[in-house]
Amino acid sequence: MALTRMQSGDYLLFTLVALAIFGGVALWLAGKQPRARLPRAFWLMLLALLPVGFFYVEASGRRPQQRLMALLEGIAPTYADELSRMGHADLRLDGALDDPRYLAMIETLKRWVMLNPLVSDIYTFRRLANGDIVIMVDAETDYDGDGVFVGERELRTRPGEPYPQAGPELRRAFEGERTFLTHPVTDRWGTWVSAHVPMLDRQGRVEAVLGLDYHAKSCQAENAERRLVALGYLGVVLIILLGSGTAIAVYRAELVARIGAEGKLRASLAEVERENAERRAAEQARRAADARLELHMQQTPLAYVEWSPDMRIMRWNPAAERIFGFTSAEVLGQSFVGFIVPAPARPEVEAVCARLATSRVPVHHSNENCTKDGRVIVCEWHNTPLIGADGTLLAVASHAQDITERVRIEQHLRQAQKLESMGQLAGGVAHEFNNLLTPMLMQMGQIQATYEHDSRLLELLRPVEESIMQAAQLNQRILAVGRRQSENRTLGDLNQMVATALDLLRHTLDRRIELAVDLSPGLPPALLSRGAVVQVMMNLALNARDSLLARLAEERSSAWTPQITVTTRLSAPPSGGPPGLRAAPACLRLEISDNGQGMGVELQRRAFEPFFTTKPPGQGTGLGLAVVWSVVEGLGGHIDLLSNPGEGARFSIFLPAAWPGEAPAAAAEEPGRTRSPRAARALRILLVEDNALVRETVADVLRLDGHAVDVASDGEAGLGLLQATEARPYDLLVTDVNLPRLSGRELLQRIRGRGLARGVLVVSGLLDPRLGAELRELGADRVVSKPIGMEDLLSAVNAVGSRSPIPGGAS
Repeated sequence: MALTRMQSGDYLLFTLVALAIFGGVALWLAGKQPRARLPRAFWLMLLALLPVGFFYVEASGRRPQQRLMALLEGIAPTYADELSRMGHADLRLDGALDDPRYLAMIETLKRWVMLNPLVSDIYTFRRLANGDIVIMVDAETDYDGDGVFVGERELRTRPGEPYPQAGPELRRAFEGERTFLTHPVTDRWGTWVSAHVPMLDRQGRVEAVLGLDYHAKSCQAENAERRLVALGYLGVVLIILLGSGTAIAVYRAELVARIGAEGKLRASLAEVERENAERRAAEQARRAADARLELHMQQTPLAYVEWSPDMRIMRWNPAAERIFGFTSAEVLGQSFVGFIVPAPARPEVEAVCARLATSRVPVHHSNENCTKDGRVIVCEWHNTPLIGADGTLLAVASHAQDITERVRIEQHLRQAQKLESMGQLAGGVAHEFNNLLTPMLMQMGQIQATYEHDSRLLELLRPVEESIMQAAQLNQRILAVGRRQSENRTLGDLNQMVATALDLLRHTLDRRIELAVDLSPGLPPALLSRGAVVQVMMNLALNARDSLLARLAEERSSAWTPQITVTTRLSAPPSGGPPGLRAAPACLRLEISDNGQGMGVELQRRAFEPFFTTKPPGQGTGLGLAVVWSVVEGLGGHIDLLSNPGEGARFSIFLPAAWPGEAPAAAAEEPGRTRSPRAARALRILLVEDNALVRETVADVLRLDGHAVDVASDGEAGLGLLQATEARPYDLLVTDVNLPRLSGRELLQRIRGRGLARGVLVVSGLLDPRLGAELRELGADRVVSKPIGMEDLLSAVNAVGSRSPIPGGAS
């Protein structure tokens, strides 16, 4: 503040000049014609701006000093701490010149001054016992910047030289306070502003003070420069204020004169204006109504089609152009029905048009329409007859909305609901169905083991076993239709999986059918299940085979050759696919097509319905295409069907490709049917199974294998047996999942971590892979599905039981 206190005279001069200029402008306006004067608000703003400007200029002038103070006060403590660590408190006046620490401090001060151009000099003071303040460490300083230290002013100051210029700020520093000398002080080295920082010894007492100098003239020059810039900014503001005030005054004076001249003219025109007011208001209202109507037609997202009683198109808005693809110039005057309505839908649309003409009431309906690019879309139409004052039908205004996507989603939802209902039904019977098959397989295994040398008996039993396995597979197909199971997918090659399916397929095709294969090389990998791809291929190929054989039985032309074509390629995502597939940059496309009988529209709509079939009783279950639809949806893909009667059918399957950076899905553990050697020792086993036939059969098989078996008919009884023998745990717990009173999942939760069984084997007839993972987390060592044969059961039992041997064996 001391540096700027003496510079306030510049603002006083600035204020006087500003008032003189403003007063001269006010006098000039007063003598002008028409006479004008500055607005009162202008003078109030001037009176308010001048005091505010004073504080703004003062603050601008102090800003460099404040920045300098912050800088010096920020770096001074760092220098003081460094000198204290170098041993400044141990320096003595009588021996400082020869002290190596003193010489090191001299070099350090010189380096600091050279590295920091804002600092003119760095030195230390010490207060003697009599209160005098002397200089302790002060290095050579190159004040003139010529690179050499010449003259008494630039040479090193000897320790102990008195400093008579010491003021109150420096003395307060010896009391432990950081100070800044804002009043310039002149000594034999120059005129400075300085920062003082206390230096402490090892006991925390002030033993010296570090000083940092900055040229006072440099600080004053920077302050003056900042004030001059601030005055310039303030002058610009005053000029803008003066210019705007003058312009307002002149404009207001001219406006007042003009208003007076125009008053007489307005009076003469008032009568004419009143006469035309009603006419203009009516015209404006009509134009506004027409404009709103036109805006509505042009901006509505619905297609607006206005057509005459003879069904000729009269108006066609931009939304109609977007939906149907035809421009207004292409359709105006054309037949409404013949232009955008496909042939199959024309009778229905013509009936709607006749009803509009006769009943004269709005009609709402949906029908198929065709677009310029040949697509068939579904539109929802709201038709309103336009009736004239005499009761005649002038036209029909139709609003249309493309609901193709909504119809597709509704069809997809209906299909999903059908499958969900099927899944609920299938899930209810699958458990019991598998329970019926399990004893059959068990007994079959026992008979085969007992009469393994009777080849004739084994040959007779083979069709029975095959029938049981086909029944199990049929049960799994029913479950696959109604339930979205988690596929065990791995990163694989679609072409390789298709080739595997084709190897199986060639043995089932009639030799009269040609099989054409075109697999595009270099396809990216995909997260797929080999079994799922084979299942899709087999179902679609066998469906195509049946269509070809049916046509072959009726075909009389030798020019026609039955053919199934299988192709793979990289393709753009389908517009009707799920969101994840549509968002992909590309996808894999698998096509299976034939030139068989083909399907009509109604058959295509019902093709994927469970149990829907056109085959005679006993020749088809109606599950093949439903299974394909479910499997493809489970893989995150989409399937399209294109067919015409007599032209065959083409099924296009779109699957998401796995691009670089995508990790393959982890494959879940599947119960295998691999035979393994039986264990050499007997196990003590608890079997928990609610079905009596399964319970007795499994217990007999385990006992015949040498194991000791206790049985329980529900989960609560099984828990009681486990707790009753807690002192001597079972070697193995074999349990179902779907149990009364206490489910298998709840049973595992109750015994988890308690050591009531050394091994756990879960055998269930209704097992979802997600449930299998949860059961393994609850402690199940292995999870297998029903129906299960004797060898597979014993293999699983001995594999789990051998992991935790028990001393002494079973009793």
